[in-house]
Amino acid sequence: MAAIITRACKVTELSDMSAYVDVKKGDWFYEPMSSSKAMGAFEGDGDRMRPADNISFQECFTVLARVFNLYPDFSELSVIPDELPENYVASGNRIYDISALKGFADSNKISGWAKPYVAGIVEHGGWNGKNGMLTPTAYITRAEFAEVMDNIIKNYIDEPGVYSDTVNGSVMIRCDGVKLDNTVVNGNVY
Repeated sequence: MAAIITRACKVTELSDMSAYVDVKKGDWFYEPMSSSKAMGAFEGDGDRMRPADNISFQECFTVLARVFNLYPDFSELSVIPDELPENYVASGNRIYDISALKGFADSNKISGWAKPYVAGIVEHGGWNGKNGMLTPTAYITRAEFAEVMDNIIKNYIDEPGVYSDTVNGSVMIRCDGVKLDNTVVNGNVY
């Protein structure tokens, strides 16, 4: 996952990985893990990044929500109330509206820490589930990941130049020297 997301985003910045016991210089995944940490996609779990583990839907959606800033609607408060309305969760100083998860029979299986991220991916059209299920703790396949990425990013720009089109879906610009001139993007620009 780290290799795919850092290649897709063309991230080359590296982060200090000395705190992690399972990522060593010389490992084939060292640079992708280091870059994914630098871009805020992965945080690790204590002193581990768990690079050899399979990744669940909720973990994948957490990474993608962080990378593409795909969060559900939220409010920032200095004090979080003890009780929240139904379909809202708190994380840090934010209260997230996770009502996008209501229609899924297994939404109660989403870990508390992952609910804002999963809701963000669903709300922004990244995943519609399978047969009314989100399968948050199941491992995501490469094909499913490709489907989610395609739902999030519809267009990539890899060549410098002037672009002046109407574009449906989000666009990822992966090179320098790009100018959007009278371009209408019906989505986000990354």
